[in-house]
Amino acid sequence: WDEQVRELTEVFVGREEHIRQVKDAIKRTSKGVLWISGKPGIGKSALMAKLVQDYIGQTQHYIVIPYFFRYGQAGCSTMEFLATALKRLQAELNREIEPEPRLPERQQQLVEALEEAVSKTGKKVLFLVDGLNEIYRLEREFLNVLFMTMTVKERIVWVCAGQSEGDLEKALKSRGAEWVFPEGLPPLDEQAIRAMLIEHLGRLKYALFERDEGERNRFVEAVTRKSEGLPLYVWMVIEDLKVGRWTVRDEDKLPPGLVAYYEWSLKQLGVSDIGRVLTPLFCLLAWAKEPINEGTMNFLLQTHELAGTPEWDELFRKTLEHGHKMLQQRPTSDGESGWAIYHDSFRQHLLESETVRVSRGEAQGRWLKVCEDWKALASQEPSLHRYILRHYVAHLLDSGNLQKAVEILTNAEFIEFRAYADLLQHHIQECETLAEKISDISQREMLYTIASAIAIEMPTLRRFPELTFQTLVNSCRWVDATWTQSLIQGWISAWKSSGRGVWLERLLPPREIPRASPIVKVLTDRFTCKALAFSNDGKYLAGAGGQSVIVWEVESGERVCVLEVPQFINGGFIDVAWSEDGRWIGAIGHLEGYLALWDFKDKSLKFFEKIHEHGCTVAFCPRELRDPFYSWDLLTCGRDSFRLWFIQNDQEKVIEEALSGEKLRIIQTRLGDAISWKPPLAGAAWARFKGQQVIVVATEAGQMVLLKNGVTPIAGSNPGLPIHHV
Repeated sequence: WDEQVRELTEVFVGREEHIRQVKDAIKRTSKGVLWISGKPGIGKSALMAKLVQDYIGQTQHYIVIPYFFRYGQAGCSTMEFLATALKRLQAELNREIEPEPRLPERQQQLVEALEEAVSKTGKKVLFLVDGLNEIYRLEREFLNVLFMTMTVKERIVWVCAGQSEGDLEKALKSRGAEWVFPEGLPPLDEQAIRAMLIEHLGRLKYALFERDEGERNRFVEAVTRKSEGLPLYVWMVIEDLKVGRWTVRDEDKLPPGLVAYYEWSLKQLGVSDIGRVLTPLFCLLAWAKEPINEGTMNFLLQTHELAGTPEWDELFRKTLEHGHKMLQQRPTSDGESGWAIYHDSFRQHLLESETVRVSRGEAQGRWLKVCEDWKALASQEPSLHRYILRHYVAHLLDSGNLQKAVEILTNAEFIEFRAYADLLQHHIQECETLAEKISDISQREMLYTIASAIAIEMPTLRRFPELTFQTLVNSCRWVDATWTQSLIQGWISAWKSSGRGVWLERLLPPREIPRASPIVKVLTDRFTCKALAFSNDGKYLAGAGGQSVIVWEVESGERVCVLEVPQFINGGFIDVAWSEDGRWIGAIGHLEGYLALWDFKDKSLKFFEKIHEHGCTVAFCPRELRDPFYSWDLLTCGRDSFRLWFIQNDQEKVIEEALSGEKLRIIQTRLGDAISWKPPLAGAAWARFKGQQVIVVATEAGQMVLLKNGVTPIAGSNPGLPIHHV
């Protein structure tokens, strides 16, 4: 928020006493929500920016989590806020926190992280949240985040600012929020407004000084009276003074109030070519859900009557320059430079004003028409295409077309495009939001089912977006509902018409772990876990992740031991395995392929060496698959090779390599032309094939080969799909 804080504090004047009042409230509050309300344009955001600036460096006493919600800008969502807050706490706790894909779970993550942060550091966690009314307008459930954190014993303080809106303030009051300013943030007085004019008028301030009559200045008095003490009004006067629309002798001409100033500004646009472009541009931005870049704006304005003229490019450029008072440059969700309406109160005015009613309707229609071409725009206008993937449904909801929104959210191809754009969490949220708005029970159930399927399969879909069709069908076909067959047949038909290849069909319905199961109790332990393995008798569970392996007793859920290694492993452990007799635990490193072998009897480390460039798999050979001639005990696999090992229980050197690991050249020779083989490897596993022990080796590109005697290929396949684990 550095740039936003800097811009807002540039216009911050005359509120030293108000800042002191807020800081006193923060100091005396051990836990709670402090609310700062006020009219649009009163300077709440500048006040919050000043608080961020003052507190962000007080790291000895505070963990500061600032957030500025802006309707129509990237990040205006509960999920984005939670992700940002968790990232901030992650840095404080010095451990990785991967945000959960569902809102309830992510909220719980925040509560748990706050409890840990307060307990470990003893600091007060200070949330500074501006624009509470703007997120509340979109997602009322955001208030649940505030008050869920009140379950933490102490040292959690929220300072929230926003416009005075009835429903919001009623909800805050019912839950015990404290008003810092009972009548709202006070307006600027005449002295502060004079200081603001002098600071920002440059050389024009000397003309202002000429209006001084002893202690009076009639222009300053008029600005104070007509602005009602709103800094936003004063800022607009300053901008218009700079470009010559006003002089410091025009106090009688100034519009009476902010709304009147907006109307006056809009009416000035209709007398020139620039005005004829600026009005529809304002309206397009008023409907926009985030800042949009100049290329997208130009594309949206191609239907304008002046767009085909030779002067269009220069006219478009001058329009942006002319509208700078009402516009601001902000980054888009793609990190590009974009444009947005300067203040939410002006955006709201554009959506309500009769002066631009026709232009507003045309702008909304243009957005919807462009969104319909979402697929074609993927190659024509990539930036606009990504915007549509993010916000098509929101534009449909603005227009009241709920049925079309249902069609889009259940379109498997649209979901696949969103998977490629990493927008699956966004899709889940929109499904759940729309389900609450519609009355059709079947459609509601369908949306909830798709949201649940995406949430469950999120890791697969993020890694392999091309499996979207198959995953949706496999997850939803088991639902006993009237809509199931028709929807799934539509998905399959769309798949076939696209001319794609192999279809992987799930033969059994997905199963959820029972909530009362001991494994759920174990997994609630705070531990970054990348792999799990049960002991053969089911008594113990080993988890690998980070720099150690942790062993739990399943029945009680208690930790038995932490198995560690003597040096740091880049990327930590990626896989863990348990020998069939329960004696040995093996783990393999991820980015560095170290193999660690512990004796569980005395919890001692018996072997620790780098055996692969990049580890994937470690697996002990089950008794029923053991080959009587070779008697291999352990299989390891890295991106570069796989290796086979003997374990010698009672000898000083407990592990010995049975077969040299660099065998890809030999295997490649024996495969000949029959099966293509393209390393790197994705993993390996023990198996039985036609009565004999084999090793299954898979590559990331999708090849699978069965090897007997460690190097002799006897079967293979190429499913044509990327492989992550085998």
